[in-house]
This record gives sequence, C-alpha cells and structure tokens, in this order.
Amino acid sequence: MNSRVLFQRCLQNQNIIQRRSIIAGYPRTRISLAEKIGHGLVISVGVLFIPSWVLVNLKHYRGEE
Repeated sequence: MNSRVLFQRCLQNQNIIQRRSIIAGYPRTRISLAEKIGHGLVISVGVLFIPSWVLVNLKHYRGEE
C-alpha cells in the first residue's frame, strides 16, 4: 500500500473526536516557598554535579598527577 492510498484513507476517516482539556486559573494546591527552593536546589545540584566533578578531577583525566 503506497502513501497516497494511506493518505486518502486517513482523509475518509474524518469522524475522529479530539478531546482537549484546557484549564486556566489558579492552581488547586499552592506550593510553599520552601518547597520551591528545595526543588530548585536539588535540580541545580543534579545538573551541575557531573561538570563540577570533571573540573575537580581534570588533572586525573589528563593523566597528570
């Protein structure tokens, strides 16, 4: 089956129902400032840990002691 036949079959099936949920407004549960700061620190440490480890051990990676 070539792509043209497949495309025509897709056009014939136009009775597909799309459901979307768009909710605008205030959040249901407020996140405290301490929790935001805690999550921010965890994410920052997680992102910066490996580059920091490489920079600290750069002499070891180059073979210099």
